[in-house]
Amino acid sequence: MPGMRVPFHWAKVNYTRRQESGVQIECTCWGWSDISADDARAHAQERARRAHVGRSSDDGPGRDGYDLYRETPLREPVTDRLYGGDGEQVAAVTRNRYGSLVLNAARVMFVDVDLPAGKAGFWSLFSRKKREEEQLARHERVVSRIVDWSQAHPEYAFRLYRTAAGYRLLFTDRLFEPLSEEVARIFKALRADALYRLLTRKQQCFRARLTPKYWRLPNMLRYESPHFDRDLYLSQSGKWVERYERDCAGYRVCSLTETFGPAGSTMPPEVAQVVALHDEQTRCGEANLPLA
Repeated sequence: MPGMRVPFHWAKVNYTRRQESGVQIECTCWGWSDISADDARAHAQERARRAHVGRSSDDGPGRDGYDLYRETPLREPVTDRLYGGDGEQVAAVTRNRYGSLVLNAARVMFVDVDLPAGKAGFWSLFSRKKREEEQLARHERVVSRIVDWSQAHPEYAFRLYRTAAGYRLLFTDRLFEPLSEEVARIFKALRADALYRLLTRKQQCFRARLTPKYWRLPNMLRYESPHFDRDLYLSQSGKWVERYERDCAGYRVCSLTETFGPAGSTMPPEVAQVVALHDEQTRCGEANLPLA
């Protein structure tokens, strides 16, 4: 089975491409590698050569060729890697495009389930109590669906976490292949978030955000702001990241609500490593902190 696509090295090259109209345009092509920076540059040059002669498409238009919906892996800087006792890579931590740290697990399955959308504007006509009751009802519907699925599939063990926008499942009794039919069936049955399904296929791994979304923190500049320097952010050397990490201290990403599965089920070592890292960095056990 293919391994997860979380490259450690990235390089870009520029090239000129002639359109059918005869107009020449300047293009950027990225390459990646887990071996070395030189290997990433060689890959970028090969991709640029192929794009130049029209045998493949490049990253296409967008901010520095960055596009979530194409086949290029996400260009995220790697901040840490987790290895098993046999030396095989278990997970990698990256910083995503809006600054959060993300856990990328090779075979430990996470499922991201968002709350169903409410009726826009409808509940704003009612009192705060009515709005809170509707929000609670949406949570109850999602949890009820997860409980029903667990009762129909008692062979699976998982931990259920509440997040700011829904729920996260972390399966604990076995390992999964991200591109397998089994995973696809589980995603469908649990109504996993559509973007999460896409990224699982694209990265060939399971992802879970470890730190808050910046717009849920006070006084954080949006990355679209004219004051935001994306290159500094990606290099993790800018004041934006320092400020973000300081503000994260007052928040947690999720809270553990319940565990499911057969009594006495044990975690494979790879799962235990991921659970420990996830729970520590999300601060899920600090009940006094708000979710973000």
